[in-house]
Amino acid sequence: MSGAEQTGADVGDAERALRAEVARLRTELDAARETAAREVAALRRRLDRAEADDERAHERFGDELGRLGDALGPVETWREGVDRDLGRLTAELAQRAAAIDDANTAIDDLRASDRIVELIKLVEVLRAEQAELLAAADERELRIDAAEGRVAALEAAAEAFSERLHGLEAAAQATTEEARRLREATDRREHEERVGALERRVDALVVASGRRASGAPAAHAGPLSHGGTERLRAALRGRDVPWPARPWLPGALRALADSEPETVFRTVAALVPVSGIVAGEPLRWELSVPGLGDLVAGPEGLPAPRFAVEADAVGLAELLDGARPTRGRVQLRGNRRLARRHLAALGSATRSPANLARAGVWLDPVLLVRALAARSDPGWVGEHAPTVAVALSGPVAAEFTVATAGGITVRTGPPGAGPDATVAMPTLAFYRWLSGEALDAPVALHGSRDAVGLVAAWAERAADV
Repeated sequence: MSGAEQTGADVGDAERALRAEVARLRTELDAARETAAREVAALRRRLDRAEADDERAHERFGDELGRLGDALGPVETWREGVDRDLGRLTAELAQRAAAIDDANTAIDDLRASDRIVELIKLVEVLRAEQAELLAAADERELRIDAAEGRVAALEAAAEAFSERLHGLEAAAQATTEEARRLREATDRREHEERVGALERRVDALVVASGRRASGAPAAHAGPLSHGGTERLRAALRGRDVPWPARPWLPGALRALADSEPETVFRTVAALVPVSGIVAGEPLRWELSVPGLGDLVAGPEGLPAPRFAVEADAVGLAELLDGARPTRGRVQLRGNRRLARRHLAALGSATRSPANLARAGVWLDPVLLVRALAARSDPGWVGEHAPTVAVALSGPVAAEFTVATAGGITVRTGPPGAGPDATVAMPTLAFYRWLSGEALDAPVALHGSRDAVGLVAAWAERAADV
């Protein structure tokens, strides 16, 4: 048997062994998922019991507050009556005091006359009546003090009930937090056990691919890249899109908003028409960016939520990134919270340019590459300074060159003299790579594969920053 046949036989045996190993790992994963489902169900039952206890505590507190209100009602009514009586007595005392003053004046005028004795007796009668009124007022004040004491006691009881309610709420929150911690601990333990075994297998595969690279043809030279390793790990876990972990374009647009506001406006104008697809219902938008233009998108004549947005480029980028816009940059009319949520959903949709293209939105490939370059760190380049020319074909064609000398930059147009490598592919294949999907179209590569690998690795790293 020749060396090539032996190598082919070894590769076939390795592929069969790998497939058997993947099948076994998937069986173990299914068993682990069933165990996790049972534990999560138990935790949810505990959480339901805690929520039921919390609802019963709220109902008991509501009943106590109702009884307290019923008890305070008669006291408040009695207190109002006392206040009215006290006001009437005060008025009467004022009248009596005025009468006494008049009597004293009359006494001064008539002191030398024969009526002085009668006036003195009248004054004594008035003073006696005044004393009786003062005694009655003192009695009223004592009764008011007693009533206020009862009100204070009722208020203290209300505070005690409030403290009991707060204690019940704190206990419910503690129970909820404990359930959450238990659920997270269970998920984390299961995840660590499952992923640890899978990653050990992946690491072995990566090392094996590196060993095979030295003797393989040039089309397959080199070990798996970081992105390729993550995709292999995701495939073993049963996931399809392991990378990028989150949308990165909105953050890049925020960085470009001050210097290139028209880029942000064009991107938002391209995304808004598919907001209805993302939301699952028709939406109508009216966007206005001072100095850049206005945009109307959405169905006319149909019942649909209407949102009017007036903002500058920075505010639009912040809305796409799901951040609260800076004060004074955005004016929203309509349901403000719902508008922010729909715009943030559009920003999240940029995680997969391939899905946006399938929905009819073909983002500018040059913009995507420039956004990745804006997120990169010049320190990544180090001693390497490759230059890669890219040609994309399809409904949205583009030609650009990625240069790394002195930092990663993007230049549009045909490549200049002497790029280290040239890559040609359909635009949708480029979108699929940025979306973490497997390439389903041929990619033509001429020149240094190491240069292409370095630039692709830096792009993947920039998307994960």
